[in-house]
Amino acid sequence: MPDHVTTASLDWALAHTIRYGDTDIFPVPFEYQIIKAHWTYLRDHLAAVDLETHELASATKLMVPKAGGGYRAATQLDPLDSLLLSASLYEAAPQIESYRMGRAERIACAFRVESDTSGKLFSDDSGWKDYHDKTAELISSRRFRYVLCADISDYYNQASHHRIQGALSAAGVPEGRSKNLEQFLSRLNALHHSKGIPVGPTAGILLGEACLADVDVKLSRRHTHVRYVDDFRIFCETLDQADHAFHELAEYLFTAHRLSLHPTKTRILDVDTFAGEELFDPEQSALETKRDRISNILKRLVGDDYNDIDESAFDTSYLDKDILRELFLRATGESILNQSLARYALRKAAALRSRVFIGDVIANLEKLAPVYRDTVRFLLKVGDRKRPKEIGDALVAIAKTSRIGFLPFIQIWTLQAFCEQPALCTAGDALKIAEASHPNIRDRLSALVAKSYGMTDWIRERKESWNSHGPWGHRAILWAASALPHEERRHWLKSAQGHPLVLTRSVAKIAAST
Repeated sequence: MPDHVTTASLDWALAHTIRYGDTDIFPVPFEYQIIKAHWTYLRDHLAAVDLETHELASATKLMVPKAGGGYRAATQLDPLDSLLLSASLYEAAPQIESYRMGRAERIACAFRVESDTSGKLFSDDSGWKDYHDKTAELISSRRFRYVLCADISDYYNQASHHRIQGALSAAGVPEGRSKNLEQFLSRLNALHHSKGIPVGPTAGILLGEACLADVDVKLSRRHTHVRYVDDFRIFCETLDQADHAFHELAEYLFTAHRLSLHPTKTRILDVDTFAGEELFDPEQSALETKRDRISNILKRLVGDDYNDIDESAFDTSYLDKDILRELFLRATGESILNQSLARYALRKAAALRSRVFIGDVIANLEKLAPVYRDTVRFLLKVGDRKRPKEIGDALVAIAKTSRIGFLPFIQIWTLQAFCEQPALCTAGDALKIAEASHPNIRDRLSALVAKSYGMTDWIRERKESWNSHGPWGHRAILWAASALPHEERRHWLKSAQGHPLVLTRSVAKIAAST
């Protein structure tokens, strides 16, 4: 029986992507501008797709550096496939949310569904505060003496497609849709492997939560625990109880899911050690740091009776930026980057347009590789019209001479910065970096650089060969053609408007008329 997503779900999927992006790792592809402009036509095309027989287009798959060493595989779906996956999971979201343990229990804390027609899928907070606050409450109760901190090893890449299908079916998702989503995941892999949730797309979070819902139920029958994505904290009164919980969780994950616990990230801690090493929240740290700083200043001003002073009478807004710098320096000052703290400081500073630690960022670019997306976005947000040469020179150095410059993830975001703000780099240097990038992304990045810098000679040289490149590359070349004079590009792109791939046709049409 054919399986189609509705036009209303597709409208939501596009609104979601425009508002939040298609991943939390890669730059948003320019194709979504095309899709939005040709939406009625492309929506009808997508609504006619049968998910049971749909063959996926090529996806971008890259290794992203992790703090402490190693990499994780990340995926960016073809834009039309991304919309299909988002729409189909949007339709399943109510059943998945009902299948999870209730939000009020604060056990499954991460990313609770709270969708609306504007493209929102999850509640505004990620659930980290519930996870942190519930943990703090359980620790402060003094009922428990030990905490089992357990982390699933490589969860997103090891999650079984068959187990995901079973979870979706148990949640009430129609059998045909759950099987088609299983096939969708399998077709993302060249050899149709039966494991892995794509890391990056927001929709993947729902699949991950559905798959672990039974683990929460299993644990809650015998233990007190909280979970954030694939991190569990089980609270125990005795060491013996903690040992049994460790064995029970490991056994169930293996027998029911064929998953294993990370050997170095899973450990039993006494509550005092846990509180000192694990119970850390960047937001709370910022507030406490500010509070301490204010108290110290007031003490110097008025002596030991400073508690009687109304702190609201003092202008303390200027302290925020200094505190952000303290947090950033703390994150980068450790031997291994504190990834969550660095990301928090970068995002907060970008939101505040604070340049207070821009020099520290430039000095630590290589160390910031695991959060390079947030680093570049910070530099683009706060570095406009300020220190462009210093920022540009540092980014060029990262691409050309650093130990991380060979990584496709670094190349993509470095060149994204140059495409958004061409003043950061000369056209020649930008093109050299693009043409020296990884073969899987070289054609696309070179074309996007050529468009941003108006390199019409480079674009003209591809008039006859554009279709010999893969879809991601040839779409970028056609898009770059919009830099050519109108008549020249209109004549060239007319033939491309008959291309067999629907998104390629749309790119050619929009580029010809821009």
